Amino acid sequence: MLTTICSRAAVEYTKSKDKDGLAPVYTVCLEELDRELKSFVPTKKQLGTEDSFTLFSAVITGHKKHVKKMIKLNAEVNVQNTEGWTPLMYAMSNGCSDAATVLLQSGANPLALNYKGMMALGLGAAYGHCGTMRNFFKVIQETKGTIHLINIINTRDANSKTPLHYAAENRHWKAIELLVEQGASADIKDAEGNTPLLLAVKTKSEMALKYMCRGEHDIHICNNKGESPWGICPGHLKPILMQRTTCGPNPAHPSNIFQPVEGASGSTDE
Repeated sequence: MLTTICSRAAVEYTKSKDKDGLAPVYTVCLEELDRELKSFVPTKKQLGTEDSFTLFSAVITGHKKHVKKMIKLNAEVNVQNTEGWTPLMYAMSNGCSDAATVLLQSGANPLALNYKGMMALGLGAAYGHCGTMRNFFKVIQETKGTIHLINIINTRDANSKTPLHYAAENRHWKAIELLVEQGASADIKDAEGNTPLLLAVKTKSEMALKYMCRGEHDIHICNNKGESPWGICPGHLKPILMQRTTCGPNPAHPSNIFQPVEGASGSTDE
């Protein structure tokens, strides 16, 4: 759709001019994109096979007013399509920050699982949508408090992964930075025994490792294969790995503070 819009914009560029006889291409693109979004109809793959998910359409197009309108018309904010996706999951995975805020304020469940076992924040972290993640943190902190936010951030999904695992796997260092700042633990194991720290080491991404190590972490936790962050870390990255290392349980570490969230679909237990 974006290619088509840009092609149209190139044509419209010569037709649409401001008072000085100029028309920046980006202005035409934005106007055309807005027109396209207003008439946008999601595909079955985006919505599932049901025909009634009008709230999904509003979320995917990113129209905050449309989202609010659908909710006022009693749309179910936690409705799931045939893939188990909720509107909040679409908002987080597509970077629809305003829609995510409205949905959370309207009672969207941040711990719901889709049929691949993932939660909304995990999807946001996997795609690296930092602005949307900030909105998520802000709403949860304002409505539930800091401890509850830390609990959600460190809750494992059906794949035994936290959002920090997904951010690390995909080398989204800005998402890693945000999560660590909010109390995400780098030491929680997934089903294979991998911690977010170990996954960051495996990517060999200096930036991902740098921001992962801004929080306290244990460099000697082994996965199911016996691999540890220190053991597999390339030599040139080991100085980064040594920042704020704990090498053992730390009572003040977020991983020793958070508790499973009541009603959570996932788990925070090792």
